Amino acid sequence: MSVTLNNITGSDTFDTWRTRTNDIIAVSAKSVTMSGDANVGNILLTGNFTFQSDLNVLKITNIEKTSGGSALKLNSDTKVSGLFTVDAGTNPAAIVIGRDGNDKWKIKTNASHSKLIIEDVVLSKSLEIENGIIDTVGLELSEGVLPTTLTRRIAHTGTGASGSSFADVDISAGIISPTRLTATGTSANKSVFAEVDIADGEIDGTTIGTTSASTGKFTTLEASSHVTAPHFRGDLAQSDGTIILDVSSASFAGEANSVSANAISQVLDKIYSVGSLYLHTTNSNPYDILGVGASASSWIPYCEGASPIGYQHWNLISASRGYGNFSEIYVTGLDGDGVKESDKLKVHDVISVTGFVNYNGDYAVTSKSGDWVRISRPAGANHNEVSSGSRKLKNKYAKTLGAYDGQQGLTLSEGQMPRHRHQLGIPRDSNGTNSDQYALYSTPNSDENTLFEHYSDYQGNSERVNIQGKVQTIYIWKRIS
Repeated sequence: MSVTLNNITGSDTFDTWRTRTNDIIAVSAKSVTMSGDANVGNILLTGNFTFQSDLNVLKITNIEKTSGGSALKLNSDTKVSGLFTVDAGTNPAAIVIGRDGNDKWKIKTNASHSKLIIEDVVLSKSLEIENGIIDTVGLELSEGVLPTTLTRRIAHTGTGASGSSFADVDISAGIISPTRLTATGTSANKSVFAEVDIADGEIDGTTIGTTSASTGKFTTLEASSHVTAPHFRGDLAQSDGTIILDVSSASFAGEANSVSANAISQVLDKIYSVGSLYLHTTNSNPYDILGVGASASSWIPYCEGASPIGYQHWNLISASRGYGNFSEIYVTGLDGDGVKESDKLKVHDVISVTGFVNYNGDYAVTSKSGDWVRISRPAGANHNEVSSGSRKLKNKYAKTLGAYDGQQGLTLSEGQMPRHRHQLGIPRDSNGTNSDQYALYSTPNSDENTLFEHYSDYQGNSERVNIQGKVQTIYIWKRIS
């Protein structure tokens, strides 16, 4: 209930004075009991307690929230000049930071107040301090938190699942004190050391250089089994020090029968790799003789009825010029044996040319002058190259690997015969004729303008000319698998 208090004036009646005095008494009974300037009673407010000025100060000893109240709210910035104490007695104490009615962070203790916990309520992760030790639940330290250089010794005694795990460790100075290092990473996670100095100790029970082999230097190499070395350099000695392979004198003092059949097979497999040729004078499959290949089908007869010829690579044409129905091309360079490429070309050889603007193809060599080679290329042939370095040549019959070409004999055509003439003996008398035959003219004493035709008798049988050199037949095999 509320009471409105009004002022008393000189014109008010006694009843008015009495009524307003009783109103004051009723209000005073519901408010503060004063003893001098001190309040000796309780203040019960059903509304808000508001100061008329921001300069007014409320001085109190304790503020206690009743059990029925929802919250103690501070709606603006609040300053605590002294200590702000949260004392929950024997219960855990906490300061909760929330938003829109939802808890976000907590600063709390355990019941004994021996542990301080800063908790991310949303993620259920926390930082905990107890007995001088900082621990975390679900937290990770960012790189910026750690110092660039650690000056204190870090000791960790955990093993197994509790052991320390580092993705990358850079020990650019100092040493690793004597201890056992165990690295279980493989592939991209394996341990990599740029340089390792093992001045003492042993490497036991493991393979070195399985994935990527490199150089190793040893004063003594002792093997209890075989030593596999595709490329061996240096002397080889027995266990008693006897040199059995002397590199300087290129001598071998060991016993060949001590080489295992498997080692011999591996050597032969390297010598007669896929694509190699094997020559023999007996009709036996190389698989049966050498044991090389998966089976006899790894070998096939090769070059039957023909002689092999070395494959010729394309040679660069440095320059070209034309003379009527001929082209002259300039050939330079040396092969692997130091032979000039131009010296390999002979008159009548057929060569293939390519890389010209037109008239690329096969042409015969008609003559040579130094490194200039003349071929019978048409008069309209362009001597320019399609692109830089495109003009090239090679022997027609040595340009396609595995191709059969050539022949053992031929019949010369009229054009292939050497240029020649036949001398004709024609009888005549003083007038150029005789009574039995017409010599220079078709009739006796006929006009000199009459065409004279006379042929020698037919000679030759158009027989085949054998152009095959002396040969001796052998068996040639090619390994295909």
